[in-house]
Amino acid sequence: SLKGKGLVLANGEFGNRLIEQAKRAHLNFDTYKKEMAEPFIYTELEKIMATGNYEWLWFVHHETSTGMLNNLEELNILCKKYQMKLCVDCISSIGAIPINLKDVYFASGVSGKAIKSYTGLSFVFHNHIVKVNEAVPAYLDIGMYEENESIPYSHSWNLIYALQEALKRLEDEEAFEKIKEAYAYIEQAINTMGLKLVSPKDHAAQIVLTIQLNEGQCSKAVGDALALQGYIVHYESAYLQKNNWIQIACLNHYKERDMKRMLNCLQMCVLKKVLLT
Repeated sequence: SLKGKGLVLANGEFGNRLIEQAKRAHLNFDTYKKEMAEPFIYTELEKIMATGNYEWLWFVHHETSTGMLNNLEELNILCKKYQMKLCVDCISSIGAIPINLKDVYFASGVSGKAIKSYTGLSFVFHNHIVKVNEAVPAYLDIGMYEENESIPYSHSWNLIYALQEALKRLEDEEAFEKIKEAYAYIEQAINTMGLKLVSPKDHAAQIVLTIQLNEGQCSKAVGDALALQGYIVHYESAYLQKNNWIQIACLNHYKERDMKRMLNCLQMCVLKKVLLT
């Protein structure tokens, strides 16, 4: 349903992956790219959109590679102004923060991540009628689902039921507040250690902390050391190791004593300067 030329935005690992997906789908598009963790400049972007060359725009809402939250509201306003269809990757923001997708053309999500159900289901939200597209596999054809007004093919009941149960947690906004509280607690401790967060504070999603380790330290060595103590942080992805970053996700409801113990272990790694292995 994306006809005409589009614009794909990227300022992190997952924005870069959108570009790769757009290539694989043979979409006609240009890119607007910034460095990792560099915010989009919306006045600059507007000049590009004002040329009238584009019919749609696709971007990542919560760029988890850096912990940055890209401005959905601002992009929504710009897309309305220039009559462009707004498409949003919400995979890491659905279930972590309140989101309004009222005027979005397409949005994607998954059952894992912040919703915290089992991985295995994907969602495509749309505000228009999608026609059957015989050029794609039937199981992936959103138009078939739309036409049948149901799920026309077999899905795992276990995954559906688990998702239904997981969504009950989000009926109360307290779930979002607990994520923010955990983020604030860990953020303060990270700053006290003298470590730097990758995302600028004003643009942080307050969901995932991406931490830049100091020179002479190794993200893999620190991650391995924490794992030996029973604390699993994110550090094994290629882009994390390349940039010497580790990540702490605040999506689970951690007890304060557990956060303290994990942070004490991290501080010991920093003080001992866990070096390259």
